[in-house]
Amino acid sequence: MKKKIFVAMMIGCMILGGCGGSGDSTATTDGDNYEAEYDAEDDVLDASDVLAGEDYASDEGVESEEDETEVGTEAEGIIAMVRHAGAIQIIGIDSDSGKQQIVNEFCPDSSLFVLPKGKWIYSRSSSWISDDFEKIAATKAIGSDEWHAGWIDNANNFFDVTEAVDAVKEVDFANPQPAQQEAVGFKDDLFVFREGGQYYYVPVDNPVADNITTEESEWERTQINMVKKTDTFYITDKVDENHYIADRYGDKGAIYSTIVNTDNNECSPYIPDSERLNWSGVLSPDNNRVAFLSLPKNSIEAGVELYITSIHEGDPISVPIIPCENSLLDASNLTYFDLFYSEAQYELYLLDWR
Repeated sequence: MKKKIFVAMMIGCMILGGCGGSGDSTATTDGDNYEAEYDAEDDVLDASDVLAGEDYASDEGVESEEDETEVGTEAEGIIAMVRHAGAIQIIGIDSDSGKQQIVNEFCPDSSLFVLPKGKWIYSRSSSWISDDFEKIAATKAIGSDEWHAGWIDNANNFFDVTEAVDAVKEVDFANPQPAQQEAVGFKDDLFVFREGGQYYYVPVDNPVADNITTEESEWERTQINMVKKTDTFYITDKVDENHYIADRYGDKGAIYSTIVNTDNNECSPYIPDSERLNWSGVLSPDNNRVAFLSLPKNSIEAGVELYITSIHEGDPISVPIIPCENSLLDASNLTYFDLFYSEAQYELYLLDWR
């Protein structure tokens, strides 16, 4: 993935184009250093495919089958986000058959909007999207140095939270600095944005100035505490009050999904040790299984695979990802090169399991 800095993204509008195991630890970046954050994030990340019942070590893919699906299907199964060249689709994947259904899709104007990115608190992809999958957090460039936080709906309408909470600043001699608020994401029924190093929370259903709070949530405190450690973890789902499924980043783009005890930062692997990259784990509704994405570590041609395994560590079972007619792309054809090094802006994350 190419490296970017925040200002270049805001002015040049570059993240979005048009519409259509264990590893070595890494040091974290300062939360207010945009260039360092984006560089760190773009060194790693992202990616899915294969045949139910196939061996975890196998790299063989499956043929795709088409099936007509209309956007707006109720979110069920393993929920994933696919992004390519600016367009974003939220898809539901049946955990048994691998059949896809399109839940929602977004195509924000890349000349105006930047989506959350970088290793900020809340900036994992599951928090970009609202719980109902109908909104995606975005920052709008009002000018070269003025940014407004808000969200975009699937009709590509922007709701300006900065304006709604009366945070637009009148620039004059005494106050030469315009509003520079950035969308961070959603947490339950709250929209999260930040200005400088301060995070703000406001209800999605009533975003007004009187409802803004700044108190850190348990989730945020957990993330802040962990990223200050030598080992760097990024939460993808919650197991209980002290244990979370998290991605751990190592050297040279290595990424491992593990269960971390947030009291002492100790890892409890749930995936058998292998020469693979594994990430984006999400817990099943019955809390007994985990779905995750996986790639062979040393292959640049093998496609991404979706696996399910017991949370208590078992033999992973692969699930095919069968695109429907209106799928943005066939996720099973995405390779390590596509996701980690390509200029084409491919991304694939798991968001939830419902």
